[in-house]
Amino acid sequence: MRRIIEAAKAEVSKDKPAAGGRDDEFQIIGDHLDILRTSRTRLTVQLQGQTRQLKEYFIRKLLLGQLKPSEINEKLDQLQYVSSGEWNCVLTVQIDTLKGTRLVAH
Repeated sequence: MRRIIEAAKAEVSKDKPAAGGRDDEFQIIGDHLDILRTSRTRLTVQLQGQTRQLKEYFIRKLLLGQLKPSEINEKLDQLQYVSSGEWNCVLTVQIDTLKGTRLVAH
């Protein structure tokens, strides 16, 4: 138990100066739990952002036809897309230039 307290105390002292040199074990453990909670929240937010980017990258590659059928199923599972057997629809729009049409002002 003492080793756990010492390890937590060392970790807390790196991130937060001790309040008046207080060595209360419960305070040290509480401070350490606060640090862990903050780290977990930060990592969760970072992971959610990266997962969103991975999903966008997957959809882009899917629309461009750059994935093999086996890769598609694997990525669907990895990215936790639910396969309910329903159809999904994608609409793509390509902006065309008006050059050479009667709509361009001369």
